[in-house]
Amino acid sequence: MGESYGLTPEVNNDVRSNNDVRSSNDVRSNNDVRSSNDVRSNNDVRSNNDVRSNNDVRSNNDVRSNNDVRISNDVRSNNDVRCNNDVRSSNDVRSNNEVRSNNDVRSNNDVRSNNDVRSRSKHPLSNAAALSCNMIEDVH
Repeated sequence: MGESYGLTPEVNNDVRSNNDVRSSNDVRSNNDVRSSNDVRSNNDVRSNNDVRSNNDVRSNNDVRSNNDVRISNDVRSNNDVRCNNDVRSSNDVRSNNEVRSNNDVRSNNDVRSNNDVRSRSKHPLSNAAALSCNMIEDVH
């Protein structure tokens, strides 16, 4: 039995990739924010309170008790209540508010990006290596 099997596949892979990626970014931002804040508060609060109370309370109680199965009650009450209340309140509240804000915010951003990406790939497969790996001989 003398049989021989010879396999000779040929694989040629030529992969080429040329990538030229360029990005130019010019970002500019000019922000001028101005705020003028002048805060003034003039508060004049005045309170004049005149509270007067004149109370004249009088009580005349004449209680007489005679216990001879007689009860004589002479109850006299003279109440003179006088109340003179003079309440005065003068409130002068003044508020002058002037708000000013001076804010100068400046931002100058110059962002530049130049990207050059290049890739070249070549992967050859040797035929001799393929032949040496795929030769099978069976000699009897």
